Amino acid sequence: MTRVLADCVLGILVKQPLPGQVKTRLAAQTSAEWAARLAEAFLLDTIARFRALPVRRVLAFSPAEASGYFADLGRGEYHLWPQVEGDLGRRMHAFFAAHLPSDTSRAVLIGADSPTLPAALVEQAFVLLESAEVVLGPAMDGDIT
Repeated sequence: MTRVLADCVLGILVKQPLPGQVKTRLAAQTSAEWAARLAEAFLLDTIARFRALPVRRVLAFSPAEASGYFADLGRGEYHLWPQVEGDLGRRMHAFFAAHLPSDTSRAVLIGADSPTLPAALVEQAFVLLESAEVVLGPAMDGDIT
């Protein structure tokens, strides 16, 4: 992908890494502060990894009052979009409803805690969406809930 694709949107679901609010299962085994630092490292790496992708980039952030935090992280290279309230399915649905304005638009949504997700896989998803309605990527974290 060498040109900016105006009809393509990459969304990254992000949550402000506050102790006690992120990575709670990990925090139970370590500490809330350590888990928040890890979540922030994942967040920073993910934002950096996709910063140069030639698509419209969106930080779908939570909580709504963290817009300043995410504006600083996005440095004008990411648009900001506050997530709606609700479970993951509702938040994902709202993102796609807001960012797929036409039948020719393509959107990919990833989580911020995937700092090793290869950019090539995301680029491949955009290519596949030229001829498919949906593309699902692998989830290697073992969580099938």
